[in-house]
Amino acid sequence: MNKQNGPAEAICNEAPPVPAISLQSVLPLIKEAIVILDRDARVVYVNEKANNIIHKLYSFHCRQGRSIFEVVPAERMEPLREVLSRCFSGEEVDYDIQVSRKAASYWINCRYTPIFENEQILGVSLVIEDVTLKRELEKEEQKRRDAEEKLIQTRKIFELFMEHAPLRAWITDSRGRVQYMNHQYRQAFGLDLSSTAGHSIFELFPQWARQFYREIQKVLEENKPSETIGQGIKGNGETGLFRITRFPLPVGNEVMVAGWAVEITEQVALQKKLIAEEKNKKRQIIRSIIETQEKERRELSVELHDNVNQILSSCQLMMEVAKDDPDAAPQLTEKTYHSLKTAIAEIRKISHELNPSAIEDLGLAEAITELVEKINIAGRLTVGFKYKEFGNKPLGATDKIAVYRIVQEQLSNILKHAGASHVNIVLYFKPSRIYLHIEDNGVGFDLKKTKKGIGLKNIQHRVEYYQGKFAMETSPGNGCKLKVLLMIPS
Repeated sequence: MNKQNGPAEAICNEAPPVPAISLQSVLPLIKEAIVILDRDARVVYVNEKANNIIHKLYSFHCRQGRSIFEVVPAERMEPLREVLSRCFSGEEVDYDIQVSRKAASYWINCRYTPIFENEQILGVSLVIEDVTLKRELEKEEQKRRDAEEKLIQTRKIFELFMEHAPLRAWITDSRGRVQYMNHQYRQAFGLDLSSTAGHSIFELFPQWARQFYREIQKVLEENKPSETIGQGIKGNGETGLFRITRFPLPVGNEVMVAGWAVEITEQVALQKKLIAEEKNKKRQIIRSIIETQEKERRELSVELHDNVNQILSSCQLMMEVAKDDPDAAPQLTEKTYHSLKTAIAEIRKISHELNPSAIEDLGLAEAITELVEKINIAGRLTVGFKYKEFGNKPLGATDKIAVYRIVQEQLSNILKHAGASHVNIVLYFKPSRIYLHIEDNGVGFDLKKTKKGIGLKNIQHRVEYYQGKFAMETSPGNGCKLKVLLMIPS
């Protein structure tokens, strides 16, 4: 009857018996965590270091004389047989294995070495080493290398983008040393890459350095981005306008300042042009409104004078004829005569208000003086008028009418709403400027709660046409002061 093969015999394919292992041949290895197996895979020797590692992994200890297959987990049986077979064939096997134990995971290095004596393989030495920490360090090192590579790639992408971006970009430290400057910026100042990094802004462009440094310090002190409009050198060497954005940039333990600049010279010029065109268009509209109003007033003035006044004058003539009737003539004549005089005087008054011919005949100051005298005669209001002129530049008829209408409108507002007893008017000229102040001692009003009437809107329209300024100071119980500045075109 054949004897049943044991584990080692199965591994060694029924190899002939070999002598027992002499531990003397493997003593130099015992300083490591070692397990020595004979050809039957029985434990010949195991030291404490090895048993500590095995117990940590599998919660048991190896015992001398026991087969290694009695303690190896089932899933490791076949891999272990393959490894031992290779070793008994004379091959050294070295590999790492990962073992998970509850919440922990360990990496173990296993090194199987055949034990030779007289050219025969007597057994196998298994040196085991816990390389978990080494693996973790390698993993962290790989992470670091990956992060470093990613950072390098990110920097390359950033630099590639910034080198082709249509703006000027830079990074400086707190002392004004350039850490980065893109192609657009370097080109504007005729610099190359080697002459920028690490150099001070005071070396690179002394003309702008002081302002540049102040802006750097402002961003660092406030720790927030800033945006300014400033001058700079364009690509053609001329001075232009730039929108400059700066912001704090933490780099390691230092806060640097990064920024970019976009040229806006053409945009600003275009914006100014559009604003000027808009103002000019608005002036034309206001001028058209004013001219239409003046035309309507002149037409009304002519109509009153040529029609109504002629009719009333005819009545006067008819009454002169009525004088031939002795009985009715005295009473009729006297009554009609006074009525006609009143009507004619009233018509002349309306005609003069609608078409201030006194401006053309006498002048602006004289026309305002005449207007003031009529109000003073009525007795409802006392009006003072002061007039000064600096320079001898004559005003056009349109400019005089504009000033006259503003005075007329404000006096009308005062008479209707102010309840004032006294008004002061001050008018004086300087080259290309007209200053007009009208102040009353009336009841005043709350500017925020009171809507502008037609009179004030007309005043404001005239001021806008002359690109001037319009201000009103008033409060309940404190009267009202109107300040007007008109810019007279050359």
